[in-house]
Amino acid sequence: MGITHITLADWRKTDVTTDDVRNLTRAEADSILRANYYTACRCGEMSERVAMAVYNGAVLHGPKRSAKFLQKAFNDLGLTANGAPLEVDGVLGRITMAAVKQTDPTALASADLDVQDAQFR
Repeated sequence: MGITHITLADWRKTDVTTDDVRNLTRAEADSILRANYYTACRCGEMSERVAMAVYNGAVLHGPKRSAKFLQKAFNDLGLTANGAPLEVDGVLGRITMAAVKQTDPTALASADLDVQDAQFR
């Protein structure tokens, strides 16, 4: 279900075995994914399109890197927040979130996925 030994051990705060990972329930996996990626990246505060891209990036690359992808995507669109590009620091703080909410979700999600695609390449 995409949960690694390390992630599960961190979640449970104890060592885990291969069998622990193999026997992971869907409910526990969903809880881990929601807390470690969806909630950590504040996806519930974004449009569905942007949240999908950010969540995908968080699961594949980690929450901080996904936040940086989003900030870079915003800047790549030539947009500014408070008259300046976003700082690409991986923090989804007040300025980044305000900028995200004021940007066309389709354009921002597409730009974010382009940044992720470039990372893969």
